[in-house]
Amino acid sequence: MVYLDPAHQALIDRILRLQDDGLNCRQIAAYLNDEGVTSWTGKRFYPELVFGVIRKARMKRERVANTVVDVRCQLVKIIASRSIFE
Repeated sequence: MVYLDPAHQALIDRILRLQDDGLNCRQIAAYLNDEGVTSWTGKRFYPELVFGVIRKARMKRERVANTVVDVRCQLVKIIASRSIFE
């Protein structure tokens, strides 16, 4: 997934990796705060913020996956329609 600011994307990817490693939102917020990482607004992380980041990233990932499936289905239909008439 690509966002406008590469630094934001790197932080989002880091949060998702921490979650994949088994940390919950509270643990991720504490870890980032202990590391001195601040949010986009320069403030500390809270579990609710981490949860929102994860939720939005997952939703975007699902939308992208659905778009890829839709494009593939359309390509299959186009290819099938051409082979029928050729």
